[in-house]
Amino acid sequence: MAVYIEGIRDPADLVSGFDALARQNKPVIVLKAASTEVVARATSAHTGVLATSDDVFDAVLARYGGIRVHGVEELIDVTVALERLKMGASKRVGLISTSGGAGVLATQAAERAGIELPEPAPETRERLAQILPDYASSGNPGDMSGAFNEHPEIFNESIAAYCDDPQYDAVGGILTVQPPPVADLLAGNLIDFARSQSRPPAVLWIAGEMSAAGRARLREAGLAVFEDADRCMRALAARVRKNPLDKRSAPSSPSVNIDLGSLKNQPAGQVPDDEALALLGRCGIPVPPMHKCATTNNARGALRELGRVAVKAVGLAHKASAGGLVLDVTTEDEIVQAHTQVTEAAAQGGGEPAYTIVQQLAPSGLELIIGARRDPGFGVILVVGLGGSIAELCQRVSRRLLPLNDGEAVEMLRETGIWDVLANARPSAPLETAAAIHQLAGLAQAIGDRLEAVEVNPLIVHSSTEGVSAVDVLLLLRDTQAP
Repeated sequence: MAVYIEGIRDPADLVSGFDALARQNKPVIVLKAASTEVVARATSAHTGVLATSDDVFDAVLARYGGIRVHGVEELIDVTVALERLKMGASKRVGLISTSGGAGVLATQAAERAGIELPEPAPETRERLAQILPDYASSGNPGDMSGAFNEHPEIFNESIAAYCDDPQYDAVGGILTVQPPPVADLLAGNLIDFARSQSRPPAVLWIAGEMSAAGRARLREAGLAVFEDADRCMRALAARVRKNPLDKRSAPSSPSVNIDLGSLKNQPAGQVPDDEALALLGRCGIPVPPMHKCATTNNARGALRELGRVAVKAVGLAHKASAGGLVLDVTTEDEIVQAHTQVTEAAAQGGGEPAYTIVQQLAPSGLELIIGARRDPGFGVILVVGLGGSIAELCQRVSRRLLPLNDGEAVEMLRETGIWDVLANARPSAPLETAAAIHQLAGLAQAIGDRLEAVEVNPLIVHSSTEGVSAVDVLLLLRDTQAP
C-alpha cells in the first residue's frame, strides 16, 4: 500500500491500520509532508490537523515495518519495485550491463543506496565464460560490451546466469542508447525472458527519451523499469524490509520488580537528581557511588571516601553550560571550590542550592544518550544516540515506540552505527548497552502515565573495564489530572 500523509487527526486509527497491514505482512510505503516547521504550518492551515513531528512518525513506521519515502517519484519507484519484484531478503544484487560505462554509473549509485554487489559465484563465472566473448567482463557488474548486437542470444543468456545465482536477491539488467530496431529487439527479448522467470530482473534503461518507447513496452508487460540509476538502486534497497511480526512476537515487558519509591507522591516537574539516579540503580542500570552534600565538610568526607569525583548541582537540566558541573576533583581545596561553585549555579539557575551531589568518577568510555519522552498522539518514544556534550550536535539517533520489543535495542544500536563502535572497543559492550536500553524502557513503562520524559546523558560504556555507568539523569513527571 502506498499512501500520502499531510497530517494525522487520529493517531490511534493510523496505528490500527499499520498494525493490520503488519499482521498480513503487507508493506506500506509512506510519503509524509510536514518535515519542516514551515511545511508543518502550511499543512495545518490546509487540513486543520496537527502535523506530527518527523522523528515520532519515523518511530511509528519502524515499529510497523513501514517504508518512508521523500518524494512522489520515489513513492512510485518503491511501489513498482515491491509490486513487480516482491520483497527482498538482502541487498545483494547482481548487475549485467550492455555498456561498461553504464555499469560504472550503476555501481556508484548502488554504493550510495547501500546495495551490495558481490562477485558472481564460480559456477556463474564458468557459465558466463561459455556465453561472453573474451573481451567482455563477468564480474559484478558484468559487461556484455556490445557483443549482443551480433549475437542477440547473448543478452538473455547472460542475464539468466545472474538470475540463477542464488546469492543475488535481485538482478538488474542495464541498457543504454540503441538504434530503434535493436531497442525493439531487446525489449522483446526481455519480455520473453521475464515471462520464463519466477524472479524477473529489474531493468535500468538510461537513454532518456530515446528509450521511452522501449521502457513503455516493458512496463506494459509488467517489468520493473527505471530510467535513473540512483532511483533504481534506492528502490531495490527499499525492498529489503524485515517482517515486523518477527520482532513483535516477543515484547519486552516492563520489570514488575522496579521499586518506584516515593515517586508516586512527587509533584509534577523535575525529580531531584539523586532520587532519579537512585531509581536508575534500582531498575538495574549501574550508577557510580554518590553522596548528597549539604556542606563543604560533607563534600570533603565524600571525597575521602570516593577518591576522584564529580561535583554536581541539583535541579539543573543543563549542568555543564550553567556552571553546575565540575569534573575530576581530587583535592580538598578543589572540592570546597567545586561545592561552592555548583551551589551558586543552582541558586542562579533555579535549581536546588541546599545540597550538591558528589559522585565517584566513572571509568572512561563512549558516551551515549538514552531517553524516553511522551508524544501527545503516539505515547512514549524511546531515543538512543551519541551523548555527552555533543548530543545536541549529533543528529544520528534511533527512535522506537514503547513498549520495546526483544531485539529492538540491538536494532537501534546498529542503525546509529554505535553497535560496531562498541564491538570494536570491547566485545561485550554492545550487549551490555542493549540491556541498559531495555532497562530504561522498562522504567519508563513502570512509571506509566506520569512520565513526561526521562533522559540518561551520558550513559558511559566503559572502554577498558566491564559494564556501563549512568552518570546523569533528567526525570520529568507530569500532572495526569491536568486537561
